[in-house]
Amino acid sequence: MRMTSVLTVLFFFFALPPSHENDCREPRTTTCEPARSLSPAARIPAAAGQEISGMVKSRFHDDIYWVLNDSGNLPALIPVTSSGEIASPDTRGYIVDGLENTDWEALAIDRDGTIYICDTGNNFSSRHDLKIHRVSESRDNPALTGTVDTFRIHYPEQQLFPSPDMAYDCEAAFIRDNNLFLLTKRRQDRNTSLYRLRLSSLDKTAQTHALELMCTFPVNGLVTGADISADGNIVAVLTYTSLWVLEHYEDNNFFSGSVRCIPLTDAGQIESVCFMGNHTVAAVNESANELFFIDITAP
Repeated sequence: MRMTSVLTVLFFFFALPPSHENDCREPRTTTCEPARSLSPAARIPAAAGQEISGMVKSRFHDDIYWVLNDSGNLPALIPVTSSGEIASPDTRGYIVDGLENTDWEALAIDRDGTIYICDTGNNFSSRHDLKIHRVSESRDNPALTGTVDTFRIHYPEQQLFPSPDMAYDCEAAFIRDNNLFLLTKRRQDRNTSLYRLRLSSLDKTAQTHALELMCTFPVNGLVTGADISADGNIVAVLTYTSLWVLEHYEDNNFFSGSVRCIPLTDAGQIESVCFMGNHTVAAVNESANELFFIDITAP
């Protein structure tokens, strides 16, 4: 997919579009930093799959990160280390019994080690079967434990399948305040829409759960991943060409505070991001399985 030039990203900050209904609250500050050329710090073996699209840090095990591959791959979660090593006896990781990988695109994890698998890839906004799967990681070793729960979800705003605006593809998610937040990849206008799923409302007997639209923000790119720091104070949003760092926001209005854009180059097709610490994130590209570590401390 063709990537937006750094000049276009820079131009965005001097030509913000006029506000529309459902736009996110205007940030207090917006900054675009100089572009960063990334060099891989490690590489995940191809045995783990070569379409890694989601990544989260374990809540119980030091230097363990759970990753998944997208559509057409095994319904598995693979534990890897920051040096790229696969940390399971089987290089394919742990198969999640009873599930199909229709288009797994994102992972989110809460403080208790509950992992949410987002089967929300939807390239042409044509799917009627979007799902969130819930599993748990073991405290004893980097493995999965317990039963699997599945919840159907939908976008109340979508009326046509496929949708001409192709606005209902999601490859990014994170958890805060017992809410699962999802960020969409909007191909037509290159914005992102922020949706919320209240985890307290999940009901295994419900036919489907409606996502709640919070707002839309002009990231001028295609969102491929997101994560929140362990302290809940920083959100990282990844596109193919940039990393957006959101800080000092009010409540869950993530775009309301300090918004920084860091253009990224030489990273390939990066599709997943997660926090390693409060000021460092890891990102992985598809095909090459290269791991990049990015310091997000403000200059």
